[in-house]
Amino acid sequence: MDKYKGMSDKLIKQKAALTLSAAKQVLAAAEAEAMKQRWPVVIAVVDDGGHLLCLSRLDGAQHGSVDIALAKAEAAVAFKRPTLAWSDALTGGRLGVLGLPGVLPAEGGLVAAAGAAALLD
Repeated sequence: MDKYKGMSDKLIKQKAALTLSAAKQVLAAAEAEAMKQRWPVVIAVVDDGGHLLCLSRLDGAQHGSVDIALAKAEAAVAFKRPTLAWSDALTGGRLGVLGLPGVLPAEGGLVAAAGAAALLD
């Protein structure tokens, strides 16, 4: 058994993770900007696995935007890039983007600290 001692420390990588407190700060900042711009949006903040940490549907935002906001956030995290990149690729004629699983080629999904995503839809 001694030959396995400490092996898990070598095999498991430590990584930064977005805390709920930090996610709420991101949400508050996004809400403030959306209200300043008078955008009736849904804001989703997810962790680096695409799992929801917090969500806000501002007054006037359509109900359907909740699912869209989550999909954009998940796509941004999964591919480690803003969803605008997929929208630009599609606009540039790269139709294969439409066949990629989990891609939502629409502006709004942003990759933030610790690999998490926040977005406005």
